[in-house]
Amino acid sequence: MMIQSADASTRRTAFDDGWSYAPAQASAKAIADGGVAWHGRLTKEFRMPESASERKIYLEFEDVRDAARVSLNGQVVGEWTHGYRAFRMDVTPYLRFGAANVLQMDLGQGAVSDEDRLQGRVWLINSPMIHIAHWGTYITTPEVDDQQATVEVETTIDNGSGKESQLVVRTEILDQGQVVASRDSRVRAKQTGMARAQLTVLNPKRWDGDNQHLYTLRTTLFLAGKMLDRKETAFGIRRTEWNVHHRVEPNGMRGLILADDLLGGQSQW
Repeated sequence: MMIQSADASTRRTAFDDGWSYAPAQASAKAIADGGVAWHGRLTKEFRMPESASERKIYLEFEDVRDAARVSLNGQVVGEWTHGYRAFRMDVTPYLRFGAANVLQMDLGQGAVSDEDRLQGRVWLINSPMIHIAHWGTYITTPEVDDQQATVEVETTIDNGSGKESQLVVRTEILDQGQVVASRDSRVRAKQTGMARAQLTVLNPKRWDGDNQHLYTLRTTLFLAGKMLDRKETAFGIRRTEWNVHHRVEPNGMRGLILADDLLGGQSQW
């Protein structure tokens, strides 16, 4: 498999196909020592272009049963023992650019057959050295009424270049493809940095159970006027209150859940 180099922002390539599976004998010593007993191994070969050598490369796993140990070109990248949850690993230091790479994943006891090896998808993430961090967008709507909504956004930047950089983060809110609010923020980032922006949306369309209207937050990262990365995030605008009767009230509507319902009681609508 040949991976195409990305010219600008972060790219995701599906890594689901081309794996070979081989069962493995569980180690009695590993079990006795309280370690993970690896029951199978997945192997995949691929090539990375030389042009990707100045980028950050990650592997992202949506869901692996029980546990996984990831190795690349004979070196262990890391282990994941939390099961059934997404995780990501930085594989940049282990890659051979312009050459063949061998990716191996040892699987825990949940993977007992070829058909049962992976529960979710696998992605290769190809990002610029300076990019918007994974799960790096945090959105809140602290003030909402019929006339306007305040939207606060925090954007985390990862800088793998080793040099402090002066960056511009452009934060835009779109409604059905049209920009309704925009703000530029400046941030310095050496290893990481955070940009904060406060925007106002006029006459907001609120999200609730009957009207599930979503806006799009578009975040664009610039260095010296050149776009480095871009990410879009869907979100809804709403105001949620917890009233004196211990009832959650979204957008001023009659409550959804009583406090004692969280302790195992019946939901009351």
